[in-house]
Amino acid sequence: MYHIGICDDDEAFCWQTEAYINTYCKQFCIQVETQIFTSGQKLLEYIDIEKPFDILLLDIEMDELNGISIGQILLEKAITDSTQIVYVSAISGYSMQLFQVRPMDFLIKPITMHDISHVIETYCKYYDNTIHFFEYKSGKSIHKVNQKHIILLQSNGKSINIVTVNGQNSFYGKLSNCLEQLNPETFFSTHKSYVINWNHIAEYRTNNILLSNGFVVPISPSKRDLVKERIMLYCERNKPF
Repeated sequence: MYHIGICDDDEAFCWQTEAYINTYCKQFCIQVETQIFTSGQKLLEYIDIEKPFDILLLDIEMDELNGISIGQILLEKAITDSTQIVYVSAISGYSMQLFQVRPMDFLIKPITMHDISHVIETYCKYYDNTIHFFEYKSGKSIHKVNQKHIILLQSNGKSINIVTVNGQNSFYGKLSNCLEQLNPETFFSTHKSYVINWNHIAEYRTNNILLSNGFVVPISPSKRDLVKERIMLYCERNKPF
């Protein structure tokens, strides 16, 4: 779960930003907890007691204690080692003041859904190794799926059927190209037409595998030994399947 803080003395901005975050995270099945602060002092009081945020969206122009001062305090407390600060402002031109704090990003108000998407995707890519996305194009739309929620991919001629915990979709492509995107520790081809997520295995059999959604996928004779070896390795690591 991501812990995201929003600190701005404009309550309307806070609520709108929180709505953008929740919309994005719901779309990509990311668990998130948000916390809103309307003053820098309240933020610092919270941080002194609770765990640090993963991402902190911090307004620069606040009364009493501004965002740059807060960033410097967090830097002195070494909290910026675990918290990625994203500054927001209606004014550009703060580059020199922000250099010492080393924020992850700087956004100009009014911010958009695209800005929030970029922030979370940047965090996932560079600061969190636990979330990986799989991207594919279906029609004119580009889809991004949390790999943890993919159950299997099935090749059907020139199209691929992707089955996730939220449903299924199809797109044109090759399984070999899909495997290049997927985490090799989690995904494996049991058959020329199937790639499965090992964390969604419900039952292993000699000739096939039962998945968590009730699908049964075959195991090619040439891959039986390798599949058995991988299954035993997962058992040793106590990973659920």
